[in-house]
Amino acid sequence: MTKPYTPPTSGEIGEREFFDHWGVSQPEEGGLFEFSDVKDVDPHHVWTVVDDTRGGECALPGFHAVNVIGYVTTERVWTSKDISVAYWRPDEDVNGPTLAPG
Repeated sequence: MTKPYTPPTSGEIGEREFFDHWGVSQPEEGGLFEFSDVKDVDPHHVWTVVDDTRGGECALPGFHAVNVIGYVTTERVWTSKDISVAYWRPDEDVNGPTLAPG
Protein backbone atom coordinates (compact mmCIF):
# COMPACT_ATOMS: atom_id res chain seq x y z
CA MET A 1 0.00 0.00 0.00
CA THR A 2 1.34 3.43 -0.95
CA LYS A 3 1.61 5.90 1.88
CA PRO A 4 -0.41 9.11 1.24
CA TYR A 5 1.69 12.12 0.30
CA THR A 6 2.18 14.64 3.08
CA PRO A 7 3.52 17.91 1.69
CA PRO A 8 6.51 19.33 3.54
CA THR A 9 6.17 22.70 5.24
CA SER A 10 9.83 23.69 4.96
CA GLY A 11 12.93 22.99 2.91
CA GLU A 12 13.38 22.38 -0.78
CA ILE A 13 11.68 19.75 -2.91
CA GLY A 14 12.58 18.55 -6.40
CA GLU A 15 10.64 19.40 -9.51
CA ARG A 16 9.48 15.78 -9.98
CA GLU A 17 7.92 15.70 -6.50
CA PHE A 18 6.28 19.05 -7.20
CA PHE A 19 4.75 17.89 -10.49
CA ASP A 20 3.80 14.43 -9.16
CA HIS A 21 2.09 15.53 -5.95
CA TRP A 22 0.99 19.17 -6.20
CA GLY A 23 -1.12 19.16 -9.39
CA VAL A 24 0.94 21.75 -11.27
CA SER A 25 -0.76 23.72 -14.05
CA GLN A 26 1.06 25.58 -16.82
CA PRO A 27 -0.16 27.27 -20.00
CA GLU A 28 -1.27 24.78 -22.67
CA GLU A 29 1.73 25.64 -24.82
CA GLY A 30 4.11 24.96 -21.90
CA GLY A 31 6.29 27.49 -20.15
CA LEU A 32 4.97 29.75 -17.43
CA PHE A 33 1.98 31.95 -16.78
CA GLU A 34 2.36 35.73 -16.75
CA PHE A 35 1.14 37.82 -13.82
CA SER A 36 -2.00 38.85 -15.72
CA ASP A 37 -2.93 35.15 -15.99
CA VAL A 38 -2.75 34.46 -12.24
CA LYS A 39 -3.43 37.81 -10.54
CA ASP A 40 -6.96 36.76 -9.55
CA VAL A 41 -6.06 33.21 -8.46
CA ASP A 42 -6.04 32.39 -4.73
CA PRO A 43 -2.41 33.14 -3.73
CA HIS A 44 -2.20 29.78 -1.90
CA HIS A 45 -2.36 28.07 -5.31
CA VAL A 46 0.25 30.31 -7.01
CA TRP A 47 3.99 29.72 -7.15
CA THR A 48 6.46 32.28 -8.53
CA VAL A 49 9.38 30.92 -10.54
CA VAL A 50 12.47 33.09 -9.91
CA ASP A 51 16.18 33.17 -10.66
CA ASP A 52 17.89 31.83 -7.56
CA THR A 53 21.19 32.73 -5.94
CA ARG A 54 22.95 29.65 -7.38
CA GLY A 55 22.41 30.58 -11.03
CA GLY A 56 19.37 28.36 -11.43
CA GLU A 57 15.63 28.66 -11.04
CA CYS A 58 13.30 27.84 -8.17
CA ALA A 59 9.59 28.20 -7.42
CA LEU A 60 8.47 30.03 -4.29
CA PRO A 61 4.96 29.91 -2.83
CA GLY A 62 2.77 32.95 -3.48
CA PHE A 63 3.46 36.13 -5.39
CA HIS A 64 6.96 37.62 -5.49
CA ALA A 65 8.31 40.70 -7.26
CA VAL A 66 12.08 40.19 -7.52
CA ASN A 67 13.86 38.08 -10.17
CA VAL A 68 10.50 36.80 -11.49
CA ILE A 69 10.54 34.54 -14.56
CA GLY A 70 6.86 33.55 -14.42
CA TYR A 71 4.20 31.64 -12.48
CA VAL A 72 2.63 28.19 -12.12
CA THR A 73 -0.48 27.21 -10.21
CA THR A 74 -1.22 24.06 -8.21
CA GLU A 75 -4.30 22.11 -7.21
CA ARG A 76 -2.81 21.58 -3.74
CA VAL A 77 -2.55 24.69 -1.56
CA TRP A 78 0.72 25.60 0.09
CA THR A 79 0.56 26.17 3.84
CA SER A 80 4.00 27.60 4.56
CA LYS A 81 6.25 30.14 2.85
CA ASP A 82 9.26 28.13 4.10
CA ILE A 83 9.26 25.73 1.15
CA SER A 84 10.76 26.03 -2.33
CA VAL A 85 11.01 23.92 -5.46
CA ALA A 86 14.28 23.37 -7.30
CA TYR A 87 13.56 23.79 -11.02
CA TRP A 88 16.95 24.04 -12.64
CA ARG A 89 20.45 24.32 -11.28
CA PRO A 90 23.70 24.37 -13.22
CA ASP A 91 25.44 20.98 -12.91
CA GLU A 92 22.72 19.52 -10.65
CA ASP A 93 19.93 17.03 -11.19
CA VAL A 94 16.83 18.52 -9.59
CA ASN A 95 14.98 15.22 -10.00
CA GLY A 96 12.36 16.02 -12.53
CA PRO A 97 11.20 17.14 -15.96
CA THR A 98 12.24 20.52 -17.22
CA LEU A 99 9.78 23.21 -18.16
CA ALA A 100 9.10 23.76 -21.81
CA PRO A 101 10.60 27.01 -23.10
CA GLY A 102 8.17 29.87 -22.70
